[in-house]
Amino acid sequence: MATPLIFTALSCWKRFKDRGVTWLHVTASPEHASKAEAAGVDAVVAVGTEAGGHPPPSEVGTLVVVRAVVKAVRIPVIAGGGVADGAGIAAMFCLGAEAVQLGTRFLLTPESNLHQAYKQRALAAGIEDTTLVGRGKLPIRVLKNEFTRAFEAAERAGLPAEELATLSASRTLKMAAFDGDIDQGKVEVGQSVGLIDELVPAGEVVARLIAEFEQAVERLCRFRS
Repeated sequence: MATPLIFTALSCWKRFKDRGVTWLHVTASPEHASKAEAAGVDAVVAVGTEAGGHPPPSEVGTLVVVRAVVKAVRIPVIAGGGVADGAGIAAMFCLGAEAVQLGTRFLLTPESNLHQAYKQRALAAGIEDTTLVGRGKLPIRVLKNEFTRAFEAAERAGLPAEELATLSASRTLKMAAFDGDIDQGKVEVGQSVGLIDELVPAGEVVARLIAEFEQAVERLCRFRS
């Protein structure tokens, strides 16, 4: 069944590209980035293990993943994972990225429709307060809570993969993001959550990112002398 699905997906994308749609593909390794380039994508989003949601199963960090992908492809690379300020953006540009993807930073703004309890829990988190659920398969980076502790206990007890999958599926992102159950739901954020300590409008976030980026570049330029 896999081969027909692949051909169907590629034929659909060709129709979109023929109409001028830009195709970005998320990847977490140079090998997959190269395959995406060969398939005709316009750019790749390279994410490391610091990212919220689904980071790479390999758990390789953003610094290494982005640099490896930049060296592996000729198309633009967008870096993601662990970036929450202008200094992080400058770092990704130094690695050769053409753009940077910020997720957690913009989740924690008044404009996002996350439950207020979700936002407040994330704002109180430090850089060590996230964990990965489902390591080695399709991991999810979330804040530590009652759900993650129950899942880790089940792993230590040696529960079969099917039961672990059932446990994970029973604790959804919706429970935390929309219902406000931050103890039993999946509070998905990246490690950069520990760099964010206030809720400010998205427009102000952008202004700060630009100012911080310019300060970082100015500091880098001083090393030239």
